[in-house]
Amino acid sequence: LRMSDIIDQGDEWLFIRPWQERGLKTANAIRQLPLRPLVSEDELEFLCNLKRLRERQTAGREGYLFGIPALGMKVVSEDRVMRIIHSALRTATGDSTVHYHHLRHSFATFTFLRLMLAELPQIPDLFPRLPETTAWLRESRDFKTLLYGTEVLTRRHAYTVASLLGHCSPEISLEHYVHCLDWLLPHFLERSDLFSPRSVIEASGFSKSTAYGWRANSRVQRGERG
Repeated sequence: LRMSDIIDQGDEWLFIRPWQERGLKTANAIRQLPLRPLVSEDELEFLCNLKRLRERQTAGREGYLFGIPALGMKVVSEDRVMRIIHSALRTATGDSTVHYHHLRHSFATFTFLRLMLAELPQIPDLFPRLPETTAWLRESRDFKTLLYGTEVLTRRHAYTVASLLGHCSPEISLEHYVHCLDWLLPHFLERSDLFSPRSVIEASGFSKSTAYGWRANSRVQRGERG
């Protein structure tokens, strides 16, 4: 990244674009990402402060964002950075196989999850043993509003995630990067008339008492009421 790839006046943006020292796979990979909805306030402040520091160090905006002039590094090498990132990831997860690209899968999964949860009348508790994740997901409506700039319902969440990832359509994103569709499915089926209790009873051939008993048990297992 160059310092000129970060816009920090007014709305903050990150530009992903090719230049002579960094190419991109496809034209779809060229994009601009709104930083404020996607990173925390502390992270955004740190990034903007880093950019201003680097501008003072280089007396311009065309240098690399991640450099260490005191060590004679115009840019920090990928090999040096990746070792640090992989060490942090594996320490945090306890998984020696996790690597940098998994962060892209995590971003796609949880961004799509938050956008879809924002459409539900009540955000379900998907991770009862992870209180910080639960609290973060409960802010999904605020996240959606900040990302779109509106509270209006939309069906374009899959396209939005694909755009953020630099994919030409949601097909690749949903097939390879988004891993939460099974978490969302039961909560959206409950809102569908197609899968109402009466429809399920008629399709299954079971008695009403059996069908409603199964439905009640499934809700208890998910920690729901009613």
